[in-house]
Amino acid sequence: GNTYPDVGVKFKGNSSYNNPSKKKSLKVGLDEYVSGQRHDGLKKFNLNNHFKDPSFMREKLMCDFANQMGAWGPRCTYTRVYLDSVYWGLYNFVEEIDKTFLQDHFPDKKGNLFKGDPNGDLKWINSTQSSYYTKYELKTNETTNDWSDLVELIDKINNTPVATFHDSLESKMETVSTLKAWALNNIFVNLDSYLGSGHNYYVYDDSTSLRFNYILWDVNEAFGNFNMGMSTTTLKNLSMFWISSPQTNRPLYSKMVGNTTYKNALMNEFCYMMNYFNNNLLDPKIDSLKNLIMTDVLNDTNK
Repeated sequence: GNTYPDVGVKFKGNSSYNNPSKKKSLKVGLDEYVSGQRHDGLKKFNLNNHFKDPSFMREKLMCDFANQMGAWGPRCTYTRVYLDSVYWGLYNFVEEIDKTFLQDHFPDKKGNLFKGDPNGDLKWINSTQSSYYTKYELKTNETTNDWSDLVELIDKINNTPVATFHDSLESKMETVSTLKAWALNNIFVNLDSYLGSGHNYYVYDDSTSLRFNYILWDVNEAFGNFNMGMSTTTLKNLSMFWISSPQTNRPLYSKMVGNTTYKNALMNEFCYMMNYFNNNLLDPKIDSLKNLIMTDVLNDTNK
């Protein structure tokens, strides 16, 4: 029932924007023109258009499951969107990964937040910070523009000898969140991620621990919607150690899976999550969501 007359709105997304329908995804900034304007503590949020998802459930189910499993990632719910009082369709309302998110989940919001887009493969280029500008996006501390922490992380991932890889990576990355996200992307066959396409994630360098945390993002193509040319049968039977080929293009995962400690920890995450990823627990949630959104989906003529 609250009204915010002055907000910023822009189109968002890549493939979701370029789809042929007029139902585009949107990003809303409540504080764009009114400093400090918030709703339920949020200053920015995303309205996603369910691109390639006639179920309207892929992103919602994975976001909820990820939060249940203790992974870092956005919250997601549904909202009806009206443009000039005309019902434009049912959208996903997805939390923005920004300083508000950081403040809610980490000891502080002062560190560097990087988005692994457009192609954040975490491969070593060289020690020059500007060499990475076209592969990642710095979302905080833009004026300072110090990328040395990201370069150090990439250096440790790619150039540390096998014998000292575990201790070296632990000094720069909080790997529990990394392993959780890895397992989740595999279980949900969300391959438009670092696991497959090599992007759609954030890493946050917490300035209290000086270690990067992995944050899930843009999971709308979960359940095999982004198939990388593989058959449904293959997607349903991915090895828990699957990494897109060639594996050297995903050095973080290829180096971690070659380390016994990390490989065992990944298996433990899989075993734990599979206790909850089953029909007995998910079917009632799916049925409940269907009952919640069915009328709005049927009335959505722009879908």
